[in-house]
Amino acid sequence: ATKARHVSMRLAVGLLLCIGGGCVAAADPSVDCSRSGGLGVAELRQLAVSLYAEGRHNEGDVCLSTALGRITTQLEALAAEAEAIRAYRVARKASPTAPFIDSTTGCIVGVDGSIVCLGPASHATPPVGASFAADAVAASSVAAGVVSACASEAEALALVQRIERGECSDSGGAPDGMQCETSRERLEEGLLVAARRHWWEAGKGLVAVLRGRASFQISSEGRRALTEIRDGAGGVLALLRQTKLDESVISCAVMWAQGENAVYLNVKFAARLDAPVTVLNVDNEVVTINTTHVSFSGVGRQKPKRYVVDLELFGDIDAEASTWSFGSVGTIRFTLTKAEPGDWKRLTRSQEPVKNHRVWWEHQEKVQAEDKARRKVEKEARDKADRAEKEAKEEEERAQRERVQADAKAMARAAQLESVGQAVAALEALLASPGEQPVQDLAADGAGNEAASATQADSNSVELGEATTSASAHSSSHLPLLNASFASSLAALEAVGQGSNATAVAHAKHLVSSAHALSSTEFPELTQEALANAKAQYRAFLEGFVEPAPAEPPAAPRKSKRKRKKKTADSGK
Repeated sequence: ATKARHVSMRLAVGLLLCIGGGCVAAADPSVDCSRSGGLGVAELRQLAVSLYAEGRHNEGDVCLSTALGRITTQLEALAAEAEAIRAYRVARKASPTAPFIDSTTGCIVGVDGSIVCLGPASHATPPVGASFAADAVAASSVAAGVVSACASEAEALALVQRIERGECSDSGGAPDGMQCETSRERLEEGLLVAARRHWWEAGKGLVAVLRGRASFQISSEGRRALTEIRDGAGGVLALLRQTKLDESVISCAVMWAQGENAVYLNVKFAARLDAPVTVLNVDNEVVTINTTHVSFSGVGRQKPKRYVVDLELFGDIDAEASTWSFGSVGTIRFTLTKAEPGDWKRLTRSQEPVKNHRVWWEHQEKVQAEDKARRKVEKEARDKADRAEKEAKEEEERAQRERVQADAKAMARAAQLESVGQAVAALEALLASPGEQPVQDLAADGAGNEAASATQADSNSVELGEATTSASAHSSSHLPLLNASFASSLAALEAVGQGSNATAVAHAKHLVSSAHALSSTEFPELTQEALANAKAQYRAFLEGFVEPAPAEPPAAPRKSKRKRKKKTADSGK
């Protein structure tokens, strides 16, 4: 009997659904109603009938619930449309000549200050008759998917409620197949749009949706935009509360500190420095900074009083390099860059004391410490630069001296080599001339005289005279060449700084005499090698006193690359 009653009820429901919306062809019973985003309300009803007829009661109930939810969503969208049209009509009647804010959507400002629009979705005509469901689906398809596209707060509220119920999603994969923007960025953007249009209920709904997201936190841009809306409204209310009788001018208390290059001001929105803070911030602030003056004016947000500062400074400042900003609660701060570094005797040009001005001792100590540290760093940098400059100058002077000395040595070496070359050439000329008898060794005769001579120059002259006399006794034809060779050797010794060295002079003459004796023998083929050695010895002897050639600068030592042994776990044991 119970089963029969269920069958009768299903048949009755199917009959009523056919009467209300028209019967359709049998639906596929394998379709899942919870995921039937592409089916309309009529198809869902017919599918429920088929499921009930097969005894699949739970699935039939799901189909009916889906159909009811979809119809509810459609009714909400239609209600929002109706409310938008009604609000727009009221706003138009109140202000027939109100200009359009947006000509595309026809947005105007309503009587309550909110923005009402008549966008494309607002032109939908409510459906009637048996085609109600199909027309409702068509109407809901043009419903706004973002708050910025809503024409009224009612439509925005309907969108928020659909999002809360999960009836729409970004991809349209919700049970009813509706698509809307549900990302955090789009919802936050909708919150700002609702706040700007004064749709506070819709804004609260969006905040509730956002708080339901995991680890949600509004962005700094969004918070700043909402704060600007709040502050703007607060400033307008403060001005509305203010009257001419209430407004008074308060000369702000000032604390100041100075460094070598700047002056620092801390201005308090109160007449006394020890007064409690009653004004946290100001509106309509006006700040003027020029070379000689600093002025400030602003209206207290918590109290309708005007707070001012007007200072004629003790010295000139660089206005472009000076800055200001709101400081801690109830203060504004200035950093004034001095035109010329130095200390100011006072803050203002006037010598009259100001009762609500005093030194900012806490900041003064900090500034003095910073200036001291800066001066220390600058002094160290200057000292380092001076030392580097001094070292560079000394190095340049040393290099210059070395260059001069090297040039002088090079010139002396060239002159000495030239003298040595002349002496060797004179010896070659002597040896190349034909002779009959060998010349005796003149060095032995002159050595005793040189040792007994009181003056070295005189002994050299005596030696030359004696050598000349002895040479004339043996070979008068070689006398001029022999004298020339002796004179060249003496000149070469004087060029190398050994002209007063009697030993060197005697040895040179001995080498000349030895070479001449070897060249004058009757057996030149036997003395040829000894003669060559004598000439080489003579040249080497004279060149031994020549200034040495400049040495090449030593190469920079190469850094040895030693591989560090990696420490092992057992190395420290």
